[in-house]
Amino acid sequence: MYRLACDREAAQEIGFIYTTLLSALILSAVTVSVSKVMTGNRENTAQEEVAQVLHRLVMAIEDVLETVRAYPDAEVQMQLPVERNGILYQIVGTTTGVKVVPVSPHGPSIARDIALAPATAVEGSLSSTIVYILITYDHTAHVVRLSNR
Repeated sequence: MYRLACDREAAQEIGFIYTTLLSALILSAVTVSVSKVMTGNRENTAQEEVAQVLHRLVMAIEDVLETVRAYPDAEVQMQLPVERNGILYQIVGTTTGVKVVPVSPHGPSIARDIALAPATAVEGSLSSTIVYILITYDHTAHVVRLSNR
């Protein structure tokens, strides 16, 4: 009888160890899955924010250019506040429009062409760490400048 009791206790201990290891394995798999989902959600949020920033920036630049077209001698300047939701991005002016590049988390850049006439390009490179974007039209160089001052 003693032998049977020992076998039963050994089987219980083996079952307990097996259950514990299986639970740890399942918990680590769930943790990895949740981590991947959270990372994916953060990257999607970054893409959405970059697209929204680009849209707001293009609208502001088009407003400045529309004003310059209507009033060619006017000094036009617009301040656009920068909203930050923990996403870092870089704004770069190009010869055809603007481009927004996500820095953290990394992702594909989004560019948009603008009908720039009478301007020939958008100049400037800014980071999302600033408080606002200053959009001005330079009459002598015929460019739209992006700056933080």
